[in-house]
Amino acid sequence: MKYIADTEEYIQIKSEHQSHVLNCNSIEDIIQINQPIYNIAVLQRSLDSSFYHLVNEVANIPNFHFKETSSKTKIKINLSHYLKSFNFNSSSEINNFLSDIDQLISVFLTTTKSYKVQFLLTVVNTNMCELFHTDINELRLLCTYKGKGTLWVENDNINWHEVNCCKTNEALIINQTLIHEAKPFEVLMLKGALHKFNNSQAIMHRSPTIEETKQHRLLLRIDTQNFGKL
Repeated sequence: MKYIADTEEYIQIKSEHQSHVLNCNSIEDIIQINQPIYNIAVLQRSLDSSFYHLVNEVANIPNFHFKETSSKTKIKINLSHYLKSFNFNSSSEINNFLSDIDQLISVFLTTTKSYKVQFLLTVVNTNMCELFHTDINELRLLCTYKGKGTLWVENDNINWHEVNCCKTNEALIINQTLIHEAKPFEVLMLKGALHKFNNSQAIMHRSPTIEETKQHRLLLRIDTQNFGKL
């Protein structure tokens, strides 16, 4: 397995932490993703009944797509206008949904020490990224509110020598039965290749396969502005 850190530093880190997966008990725990050993933070959440009906309605709008790079305040205002343009019945559910999104943006800004983010809330009905890969960014937050969630694998389940030449998930992943799939409402924070503390490799992940079965997802994605720049 390849590591950016030198051998001595890696041995010290590995002796203190046995896993590169940060399992969070609360939203505040996510900021620990910046520790060198971790490359993914996972926060399991129950379905929120206070806006779950709205989530189902939004997920059934094929052309629903809101994307903006801005501050949290501006994103929340513009997203509120966009949601209300669809004339949903419950304003309270819209407010609860916006509060949840506000919380996720807030923890992302705290973790990244940023002022602006790249924000996307969209209905997905294609397979998107089918091959397991790492992102060329610093950090990314994902939450699938409806539908199948992001797939990811632990470091020891990857054929690292195949990463730069492999064209199939079967060759890249050692054990297909050990692939993790995020549940609805579950929050993932993914460390990318540009993160300054990346000793445990950027996390390997991919989008779920949904196109063939005509499924759809309501996906929230938040990125830092430093994306795709080597």
